[in-house]
Amino acid sequence: MSSLDKIIESGENFYTEFKREMEHPDKIAAEIVAFANVEGGMIIFGVDDEGEIYGVEEPNQLEQRINNILRTNCIPPLTGDIEKKQLTGKTILILHIPKGSDKPYKTNRGVYYERVGTSRREVTREELARLFQQAGMLHYDILLVEDTSLEDLDLTKVREYFRKFVDIDIDRLDVPLSLFLKNAKILGKKEDRFLATVSGILMFGKQPQDALYQSGISLARYEGTVISERLLHHQHITGTLPELITKANSLVNEYNRTSSIIKGMKRIESKKYPDVVLREAVINAVAHRNYSLSGKRIRIFIFDDRIEVRSPGRLPNTVTLESIKISDSFARNPVLVKYLNNYGFIDDLGRGVPLMIHKMEEIGGETELEIVGEEFIVTLRAPED
Repeated sequence: MSSLDKIIESGENFYTEFKREMEHPDKIAAEIVAFANVEGGMIIFGVDDEGEIYGVEEPNQLEQRINNILRTNCIPPLTGDIEKKQLTGKTILILHIPKGSDKPYKTNRGVYYERVGTSRREVTREELARLFQQAGMLHYDILLVEDTSLEDLDLTKVREYFRKFVDIDIDRLDVPLSLFLKNAKILGKKEDRFLATVSGILMFGKQPQDALYQSGISLARYEGTVISERLLHHQHITGTLPELITKANSLVNEYNRTSSIIKGMKRIESKKYPDVVLREAVINAVAHRNYSLSGKRIRIFIFDDRIEVRSPGRLPNTVTLESIKISDSFARNPVLVKYLNNYGFIDDLGRGVPLMIHKMEEIGGETELEIVGEEFIVTLRAPED
């Protein structure tokens, strides 16, 4: 059985759509942009929903119509590879749609779609914002948080930050404090009111999770190697981003078992995971997660054989699982990154993921990267004892 036979036998899925015959250009465009806005996929013409092969008539003409839809019915225009195949003596056409590099895509009717399961659906307002964010066309960290004000910020933290890192005393400004904080992207103005920005709340908020519940971290320690095993410890970590990093790193290290060996007259102790690896895994998740995904927190799972750090949000358009192994520098949250950089948590060299991979290899462990649903997962797999 050929690979194409296997694809058809498996039926429609997240990556595959069957079309018995050509449909209205608007419908085909909707299917195409739905694939391009997610992970790409293929549309097989000449096969019905049940996998029955009917073939297509005038395949050359159909190919021209498909190319025209890609150019004129999809915005921005898309390109796709079209294959002609013979099955059971009939000609079918396969349109291969790559993962879009210029997301988000819409039809010429102005509608945005995403592929979900075995079908497409129109994206919600929140999902559309996420697509623009992935494309670098919208930075969520500078948006305003409704029902907030200057009162929701801890001015002691603000004062300490600007005194330490910018050498500015906010108590002796020549301009109103609210205007100064607006220029620093900590506040923003809506009509006649000043509201805190997402960055302002996350970096300097009194109770950040009251306004942005999703910004906390859930940590769980399981006995064994699967979630179904006994839960030994669970904690919801709250606070500003610097506090989250410090608290989470401290908790994870409590489970970083230390072993010791005797060399000569000395006892040499070593940890299961290098401290720098755990630190980078936590910092990367906090700095680069997608904060627009409401209700989704960073999750840290600790098992006997590995640690999983699950960060909400797919990788941005220009970043792949392969490219991030070389450099993880991207600007999903540029304002947050700037502040965390000044605090000394990160640099702008994109070394976090490559450093984790290198340090884990040094001890005989592994760093696995994957995207599952709306989560970017870093798995640190410890070397065998």
